[in-house]
Amino acid sequence: MNDWPIYIGLPLWFWLFIFPTLIAAFCLTSRHMAHRILRPIWRILDRIYVVSGVIAAMFMVIILLLIVGQMVARWTNTIFPGAPNLQDMPWPARRLRWLCPDTRIAHSRFNFPKYE
Repeated sequence: MNDWPIYIGLPLWFWLFIFPTLIAAFCLTSRHMAHRILRPIWRILDRIYVVSGVIAAMFMVIILLLIVGQMVARWTNTIFPGAPNLQDMPWPARRLRWLCPDTRIAHSRFNFPKYE
């Protein structure tokens, strides 16, 4: 924690608490200027959110295909070598869907909040 003052001479608590509070206060007091400044950042973040949702959806389909492959292998008395190990690999990537705040992409038990 002692190496943070090298960043513009400010301690870590400033970057974690004071700086975000100042940005929020700026956005509350001058909404139109903040909207003009932050619009390009929002566009970039929206693209990142959509891409993360697509990647997460692809990995969820991969998990589904692996599970169906294991079921078919069991029904036909064949061996699906390494299927349990392969199935564990896409699980962390499916967490990318939490970056995607779109209400159309919702799990059966969870609804994403609508940001408008």
